[in-house]
Amino acid sequence: MKELKIGRILVEHRRRRNITQEELAEYIGVSKASVSKWETATTYPDITLLPQLATFFNISIAVKLLKNISHARPCYFRSAAYM
Repeated sequence: MKELKIGRILVEHRRRRNITQEELAEYIGVSKASVSKWETATTYPDITLLPQLATFFNISIAVKLLKNISHARPCYFRSAAYM
């Protein structure tokens, strides 16, 4: 499975807007350490923060944050009712 490159995307967009990790952290409501960990791919942002990050940077979650998994194999789920 391909690795998500969320950290690289966040760094790129944060630098384009010329803001610090601390400023982004304040807007999102997390610590500067959290932003640093996201950008270094130590951790990922909570999925509930993705819409807020996308809005802040004026980007699409699907296009910008998840584009790197487009070559992953499709996953099909079956409901237990149909098994």
